[in-house]
Amino acid sequence: MQDIIKILKKHEANELNKWYELDEATKEKFIRDIALFARQNEATIIAYCQSVIPSYFSTLSIVYEALSKDDARWNHFLFDEIIRVNELIKRKKIPIQTLEVLSDIDAENIYKEQSLYVELINYLVAQLNPNYTDNYIIAVLDLLDWYLMELFIEDQIAEANHWYSKIKNIHDQTVNKNVKRLAIESMMHLEELIKVERPSVMQSLRDFFDQNSSLS
Repeated sequence: MQDIIKILKKHEANELNKWYELDEATKEKFIRDIALFARQNEATIIAYCQSVIPSYFSTLSIVYEALSKDDARWNHFLFDEIIRVNELIKRKKIPIQTLEVLSDIDAENIYKEQSLYVELINYLVAQLNPNYTDNYIIAVLDLLDWYLMELFIEDQIAEANHWYSKIKNIHDQTVNKNVKRLAIESMMHLEELIKVERPSVMQSLRDFFDQNSSLS
């Protein structure tokens, strides 16, 4: 098998420039190779990820995609990585936009482990603090929206009301239009789940776009 770590380090050094030049078939094969390598060298792939202080274009996104699509065994490690990357941002070690590397984590396997999924969403909504910058809140809401897509109307998750309340709180306290829009999009994933009373999120969304179109 290829020297996976060596190749990853090369791609990391050039911020994925060469990676984006590859055709899709080559990329998909390499992602499969990472998953196979990781199963046989768990400590090595974990150590590699933990050693990377990511930039906006980082091999972490490739590894996260490979592991999250491979097997539920990686769920807890990926959650640890979500916390690690977010904490690097909060400590101002890396730019806020770097949070986007976490959007390459396919949350389907995490969702199937519902207690961990609940822990993940609890962690993300806890970041929705009005004392944080709008740019950070936007990045968190964008990621939250991605992970909430796993929800089904039939789900019975007691914490869903708390999630909705936290998102609505950040929506109500901000004047930033992008924060409001993203908060509404996240609330839409939860509205049917918790049977929200009127005015609905859909109505809020219509009001938001009506308001902005009248200003244009």
